[in-house]
Amino acid sequence: ATEREIGAFGNTLVSPQRIPALLQTLLTRHRGLTLVSLTTLPPRPLIEFPERKETGKQKSEPVPLPGGNLYKHGIEIKLAGGYQDLLAYVAELDASPQKLLRGGMTLTVTQHPVSELTLTIYTLSLDSTWLVV
Repeated sequence: ATEREIGAFGNTLVSPQRIPALLQTLLTRHRGLTLVSLTTLPPRPLIEFPERKETGKQKSEPVPLPGGNLYKHGIEIKLAGGYQDLLAYVAELDASPQKLLRGGMTLTVTQHPVSELTLTIYTLSLDSTWLVV
């Protein structure tokens, strides 16, 4: 039952390969915004396990998860524009049927009325490989 629930949740998430296209489509709809930077973050296991240490060795390796692990694939996007335009962008991103997970958001007023929004978003995948944007 848990696997079915995870699978159903996973079907609503954007696949890692489709994130750049989704972000670009949203950006073209919000003409008052400028893309300042777009950075991919290294994939990270969703569940971090304690490390086990082998006797007599310096290195330790993570305890494996039976059946694999889920990986967080993240992008940090920085946009510049007016507050209302930035708010509309985030609202549309949240309302999209293709879901992304938010990791953090920072708003900085650079020179009124222009602000910069740094947004970290994630999706999940069973695959640890990640595309380069």
